[in-house]
Amino acid sequence: MQIGRYRTIAIDDFKKHLPKSLCNSPVHAVRALKELGLIRSHYIQPHAVREVKKRDAGPVSDTRIKATTKAPSLEVIVLTHKGAEWLRANGYDEAAAGKLHPGFAKPREAFHDAHLYTMAQRESERLRSAGATRINATPDSTLKAALYRERARLFADGRTEEQAHIEAADTYNIPLQDGKYALPDVRLDYDMPDGSHHSIDLELITDTYRDSHIAAKAAAGFTSYAVDKAGNVSRGGGSPWDEEWMARSMSR
Repeated sequence: MQIGRYRTIAIDDFKKHLPKSLCNSPVHAVRALKELGLIRSHYIQPHAVREVKKRDAGPVSDTRIKATTKAPSLEVIVLTHKGAEWLRANGYDEAAAGKLHPGFAKPREAFHDAHLYTMAQRESERLRSAGATRINATPDSTLKAALYRERARLFADGRTEEQAHIEAADTYNIPLQDGKYALPDVRLDYDMPDGSHHSIDLELITDTYRDSHIAAKAAAGFTSYAVDKAGNVSRGGGSPWDEEWMARSMSR
């Protein structure tokens, strides 16, 4: 289930990309998941400033998050702890498929995180149009966990800490910047018709990104997307609040 692999997903985007083979009505599917207590809604605005300490009290217990702006609120969904337990009981393997993230976490990053799924879907659609198949999305948390497991394994096998650090980065093709891992928000692995295998690293830019931060992500070779204040996600580089840049990126 994509809910849980990503910390949070904008509900409209989740409904849009639900496989038609699984449900005829995305609205009914989401309602059913809520009623079963497997997912929960939150309402956020860009850059919510505090976390509400509330567990999964009820099947449809939505929590509204106060924010510093007056922009229209965005409904997002998260996996509940009950939902995570259900997935594990029904064969979900976190080691193979990716770590689950139940509950509403990292509220300061919620607006950013809510659109990572959208970004991955947009890029996947672009890749499919170019003939790509077997596309697999790996969020940063799953990639980071695998990277650190590999580093620990290498260290246990006798490498020095520095050697293990560098070799783990080489194994997962992670750039090093000033000795630190430069992790993308999402990595997509895919195959092309000629049998070749490729990956592309994606970064979602919001207004919290400083120019130096954007430059570092570009230097790492990441493909940038940006989300504007209305939640529109577009491919390109530059500042997400630059109207001229937004016009250019939307035309790509």
